[in-house]
Amino acid sequence: MLYIKISKPPIENKANEELIKFLEDILNIKGIKIISGLKNKNKLLFIPLEEKILKEKIKKLLG
Repeated sequence: MLYIKISKPPIENKANEELIKFLEDILNIKGIKIISGLKNKNKLLFIPLEEKILKEKIKKLLG
């Protein structure tokens, strides 16, 4: 589980858009989608990376 604080308010999907843009930018990938939790603080995301590669990228970012 990963916790990310977003500065945009949850109005007109702005927070969800910011979350996806943030993750795509730091992970340097495209195609992240919210599978569930569009109107909830807790989200389930589809991230188009192999689990091993995703874990390596996150570890490197958290360093």
